[in-house]
Amino acid sequence: MYRLVVFIVVVFSFASGLVAQESKGVSWYDKTTYEYYLKADWNHVIGTGKEALKKGIDFYYLRMRIGIAYFSKKNYRKAIPHFRKALAFDARNPAILEYLYYCYLYSGREGDRQALVQSFPTGLRERLKIEKVNGIRSLEVSLDGFTNSEKFSMIELDASVQSGADGFRTMTDHGSDVSFKIRQETGKIVSLEYGYHFLAKKRLLFYRDNGMDVYFQDNPYKQHQFFGSLLLHPAHGFTLGLSANYLNLRSQILQGNYGYSSTPVTLTGHGWTTRLSLRGDMPYISLYGGAGISGLNGYYQLQTDGGIVFYPLGNLNLYFGTDISYLLQGIHLNTLNPKGNMIYQPFLGFRIGKPLWAEVFGSTGNMYNYQGENGWILYNEMNPIKKSAGLNLLYVIHKSNITLTLTSSWSQGTSYYYPSGEPDQELSPVDYYMLNFKAGIKWTF
Repeated sequence: MYRLVVFIVVVFSFASGLVAQESKGVSWYDKTTYEYYLKADWNHVIGTGKEALKKGIDFYYLRMRIGIAYFSKKNYRKAIPHFRKALAFDARNPAILEYLYYCYLYSGREGDRQALVQSFPTGLRERLKIEKVNGIRSLEVSLDGFTNSEKFSMIELDASVQSGADGFRTMTDHGSDVSFKIRQETGKIVSLEYGYHFLAKKRLLFYRDNGMDVYFQDNPYKQHQFFGSLLLHPAHGFTLGLSANYLNLRSQILQGNYGYSSTPVTLTGHGWTTRLSLRGDMPYISLYGGAGISGLNGYYQLQTDGGIVFYPLGNLNLYFGTDISYLLQGIHLNTLNPKGNMIYQPFLGFRIGKPLWAEVFGSTGNMYNYQGENGWILYNEMNPIKKSAGLNLLYVIHKSNITLTLTSSWSQGTSYYYPSGEPDQELSPVDYYMLNFKAGIKWTF
């Protein structure tokens, strides 16, 4: 009799378990996640929600609760796919659109944020104080100053040149620059970026002509750079870009006259670059890459690059990654002797306080006429940057949509002596060190 009772109890318990498992359908997951949601038990909302999704159970409120749970944990990037799925259930729900808007804003996915705004109803745009859909959406302005930390004289530099061949050597002494960049929205998946960069610096110039050495200790140099880029957002999280730069260069050399006199003459040069890029943003990583070509100093240069950014917290409170670029340098019009060079640029960003972020960055490798992810071309004439390191501070004022930046950096460059008629030769290298200080402001409209 006892064994029969035990058997009945076991069978009843097993059957009850089966019934309980079978009852874990849509209604059970709806009720359970809602109870966890009311308690703000975000971990259980996420865990139970994932369990439902693995079983093929999916509905509007489930996605909304999972998205809100990730949002409340400040994991904005992980919340995005769930809000997007909820939007597929209810395409015009303003609550989903608002959550997605802030997810894109707080995770740095500016292209997706601007594209989303195009689908906002007027009432939601007014509530979020978005006055315009198309038109100018942001403006960036920066001021920069730099100086050579070692004060060389050209006589000292020339002492290392053993060859008697005619040629020249330059080295940056000090200077400053100013730039601005505008972002303009022209459609749901199309935007433009364009800007202007002006640089003025003083160089050390040594010039040897017909055996006569000429020193120009205070050689002025000016550069006008115009930048434009077309950005397409073909799919959520992806951005395709095509950018170009035009550079107008004005420098001085000393032109010899009869006897030993010389006259400064301003030389005007022209340069250009173009680059095609693709970026993809995912919950915890961003991948990007590009390829470009430039024509500067009579040289053609190819550049291929790629990078990866990790967001372990799913937001901008902590991120790190690296850029890797390959430069095929020195493809001169009259030579078939190009040089390949790898550039590594690691970086780390983290939030210090609620409005303040810090970015630590560096580079190693001969960076020469480098096209950056931000669109600008680093045109450093004939002297490559061997390594650099710096710190960037960002202060974000969300209420005013303003970001302030302050950057301090150090770099090591190399000055070569270039014999006339033999541009492939780089003789008598001399290293020099630059200190750079930069301040900027960005308004988002």
